[in-house]
Amino acid sequence: MQQIKDAETSQQVVRLVQQAGPLCNAFLFSAAVNRVAQLHKQQARASNQTALASLLAFAEDHPAVLDHVAVVQTVYAGGVLRHQLTPQQLAAWQELLVWAFGHQKLERQNVSNGLWGWSRMGLLLQGQLALAAEAANVRLAEQMKPQEVSNTLVAYAHGGWQLSSTAAAALLQRLEQVLPGAKPQEVSNSLWAAAKLGLPLSDGLNAALLQRLEQVLSEANPQAVSNSLWAAAKLGLQLSGSLKAAFVQALPRIIPAATSQALANSLWACGTLGWSPGQPVLAAAVAAMRRLVASRTVDGQHVCNFMWGLAELQDMGAPLPDTLPALLEAAAGWASSCWGQLSALTVTDLCYNLARLGHRPGSDWIGSAIARGLECNAAGAVGGVCVASFIWACSAWGHRLQRSELEQLVSTAVDCICADWPEPGRGGALRLAGALARQDCFRLGPDHPAASAAIEARLLPLVNADIDLVTAGRLHPKTGGLSYLASWASHLAAIGLRLPEQQLEAICSYVSTHLQQLSKGHVKLLRTAFEAWGYQPGLALLA
Repeated sequence: MQQIKDAETSQQVVRLVQQAGPLCNAFLFSAAVNRVAQLHKQQARASNQTALASLLAFAEDHPAVLDHVAVVQTVYAGGVLRHQLTPQQLAAWQELLVWAFGHQKLERQNVSNGLWGWSRMGLLLQGQLALAAEAANVRLAEQMKPQEVSNTLVAYAHGGWQLSSTAAAALLQRLEQVLPGAKPQEVSNSLWAAAKLGLPLSDGLNAALLQRLEQVLSEANPQAVSNSLWAAAKLGLQLSGSLKAAFVQALPRIIPAATSQALANSLWACGTLGWSPGQPVLAAAVAAMRRLVASRTVDGQHVCNFMWGLAELQDMGAPLPDTLPALLEAAAGWASSCWGQLSALTVTDLCYNLARLGHRPGSDWIGSAIARGLECNAAGAVGGVCVASFIWACSAWGHRLQRSELEQLVSTAVDCICADWPEPGRGGALRLAGALARQDCFRLGPDHPAASAAIEARLLPLVNADIDLVTAGRLHPKTGGLSYLASWASHLAAIGLRLPEQQLEAICSYVSTHLQQLSKGHVKLLRTAFEAWGYQPGLALLA
């Protein structure tokens, strides 16, 4: 046993197990797979993968080495190494894990270790295995320590697995009980997993999580700080003044060593919360992201999410650092060096956020972005909101898309938006209509037959139905009823499309009953539409 624990290489571990042969028991085998996992944590090597494969083969020939503990510890080691099981091994280990989870002597740590390892190997949790895991969680949750609760929740979140309401309730109840003794990473991981899984948290657990987070934030590493802020935003939690102050203290400390994902999560969260941590923090974050962009060690979507957060803060009136233009220039330069490697979402989001933040790349850059966007569109890799954002960016840059480009993009956007209606289609539909309204060359008619047919035949009926719902008080858009109606009227009129008489009368009726809430902006949008349509009842109402 001690020789296995002291082994300096995974090959030595395998040799010791093979030398033991039939004398190797479950205790020794558990120690062997754990030692391989420890060695891999110290230094990831291909030889560790080979060693684990050899140990799996040994277990097949000597099934007596696999008791319930050895099974979950082997799965845990597989997770550490991100080991890929063969189809035959997968079926066998799934059966073994079902048996282990049902073992009455299985301890709580074994459950979390087994689930964590299974998720890290990228495997599904379904059928009998899902039922066995749920039963084990419900049976042992009340005994779990903070790390065990955290690891279990993270396993479900990371694996994209479904957590039953019964198991979720047991784990969350235990989480609230053990939070006072939880470490920074355990608090962060639990909060992140709850947000990722979309779990309904009680007011008591919300308060306990935020209180404990405030206490441990000064000790948390970059990932824990950024994940906590991201999760709080995702869950829609309200940050207290003291917790905001704690984040303002923690962010400058972790930003220099933060990854692009940690920076992106932090800024996305700030934008979602509508809370600016202040210019010094934003300046440090911008400088850190610029360094990562310059080193080409970034993920494109991280850059986009980072800029989205800044754009949201800008829209709420928060001052952004003077160094922002340098980052935007660097991001555009980075993209131009790897267009073919960027996903459709990254291309469209990058253009959208550059435009929102006031950066206009050169014509050659825009041409390359359009070419890549059309390539993704032809491959069916873009969604409606993405296309709408892309056209919006071109419009914001004053770039006129060609007729053939609009024909392709608009048809795709309408198809995707209508398929996603009502949410998130409404936001994408309004953005598309607004973007087209700013394309001077675009008007419905024979010059754009495919786009015109898509808008008139598929999108307009949904818009008309929405107008009826809003004016009847059965739909309450996030932006408000008046803003929603006025925006649609203005956008449709700008592209040469008139609303039917029924919807025009409904809008006027709604406006007449909400005159006190009618702003100058609403009046301007509605008057522009009514004038374009020559709709006298509407003009008389506004007068």
